[in-house]
Amino acid sequence: MNKQALIEFATIIKENEELMAELYSLCQDLFPDFKDDFKQLEDQENQHTMLAENIIKNIDQHPEKWQSGNVSITTAKHLNKQLRDGIDEIKKQEVSPRYAITFALSIELSASEKNFSKVLITENKDFVDDINTMAKGFSQHYQRLLDLEKRILKTGHLGFDDLNKAI
Repeated sequence: MNKQALIEFATIIKENEELMAELYSLCQDLFPDFKDDFKQLEDQENQHTMLAENIIKNIDQHPEKWQSGNVSITTAKHLNKQLRDGIDEIKKQEVSPRYAITFALSIELSASEKNFSKVLITENKDFVDDINTMAKGFSQHYQRLLDLEKRILKTGHLGFDDLNKAI
């Protein structure tokens, strides 16, 4: 994969992290009793966005140290479209609030199963930990979301009232 293609790939990964942060921001409004939990997830996604930005800069400076891994750019673009469509449905209230959690669970599990730590491969030791941090986030977020889903279902808070105030 040439430099431009690697940068495009990393940019899509960055956008996906930004979209996950947006999804968790919406969840803060949907489930105000769990705002702090979703804020932590949003903050972690924003940290991943910054890591991805640094990766993009490094690819630009040292493209010879980077290569694509086991996930295709098509898969990353498909995930991007899914995220955009899901967020749009939630904002338009075309789905129930519970869908936001189910959707986030699905995305995090899918990313975890695809082993996103192997999306981009580098010789640059400074970035190996960053990539692993982002990859670990998928499985950690999935587990946290499972716990949140159980806690939210116990409260019965599944309405759009708070999202309406936020939009």
